[in-house]
Amino acid sequence: MTDIPAAPPPPAAPLIYPAPQKKKCGAAVWILAILLALSALCNLALLGGLMAVCLGSGMSNDLALDGSPVKGLKETITQSGDANQRIAVIQVRGLITGASQSSAFGSPTSTSDYAFLKLQVERALSDHRVKIVVLAVDSPGGEAAAADMMLHELKKLPLAGKKIIVHMGSLAASGGYYISMAGDKIIADPTCLTGSIGVIAEFFSVQGLLNDKLGVTVHTIKSGTMKDVGSPFRDMTTEENQYLHDTLIMPIFERFKDIVKEGRPKLSDEELDALADGRVFTAEAAVKNGLIDRVGYFQEAIDAAAQVANLTRPTVVHYGRQVTFLDALGLSTQARTGGAASLLNLSRQTLDELATPKVEMLWKIE
Repeated sequence: MTDIPAAPPPPAAPLIYPAPQKKKCGAAVWILAILLALSALCNLALLGGLMAVCLGSGMSNDLALDGSPVKGLKETITQSGDANQRIAVIQVRGLITGASQSSAFGSPTSTSDYAFLKLQVERALSDHRVKIVVLAVDSPGGEAAAADMMLHELKKLPLAGKKIIVHMGSLAASGGYYISMAGDKIIADPTCLTGSIGVIAEFFSVQGLLNDKLGVTVHTIKSGTMKDVGSPFRDMTTEENQYLHDTLIMPIFERFKDIVKEGRPKLSDEELDALADGRVFTAEAAVKNGLIDRVGYFQEAIDAAAQVANLTRPTVVHYGRQVTFLDALGLSTQARTGGAASLLNLSRQTLDELATPKVEMLWKIE
């Protein structure tokens, strides 16, 4: 029997590999592109808005000004009336200082520095339409020298025939009360705290921090025993404390009282001495003690100013800071030069600033 050869195995089926699927990322890419485009448009709109505000407001201010334009100052009319019967509102709000306070982006934010007040006074003096000024004070005081310079500037207004009506907001203490002495009449909010007639100076001591924590000892070579009085590198002696009290604090305190006597002539020396112990008074108590004239809100100060100046249809204009384009972007000089000193930054400049005494007319609670 003949063997029949076995049938050959069927050919193997070719291997079929599935085609790689394309990643479906088109939609995500488009969404990302749209978001980026929207972000760019928003940034351009913001940039354009800042330019329009900074440049546009400057143009409108120049058109509205009568007299010499004042750089860095803008005007806002809050009550319309006769264009030639202006009441100018000069603001001092915040800690009184000789230098401008700035925000994290470098733009000036405070309305209580000497330079800004000087701008406001210059503007009120140059505008013949301004017949009287309302000084709006809301401040705990601050640097004695800055407060005194502010008062000096404010006194230029009455000398030019433009009286001052003072309105005190929530707080007008110490240096805030000091500058209010430029006013012909003082009106305060019912909840206002005012007074705090007095002078204070504080001296930092970092001796324990340097010696105990950092192992640093400072050796001072001086020409006289009083040359380094108030040094933060050592404790003050009783003799030095008395010296600073007698030669630094009391002369400025006496000047403070003289200014109050000039501004509130009905107060006797005995009455003033009794009030000048640094305490604050409520508005009602301040009226009873002769420190202010009456209690009233801001509009009542405006009405009083109109009455004093015989204005029938007054226009009320507020002065404010004009933010520049560089300020808005945080590129101003102040933004580049950094902020105030702190104990956490013990640089040589910081230590020098802490070692420099500041005499203040300031109400504070510690």
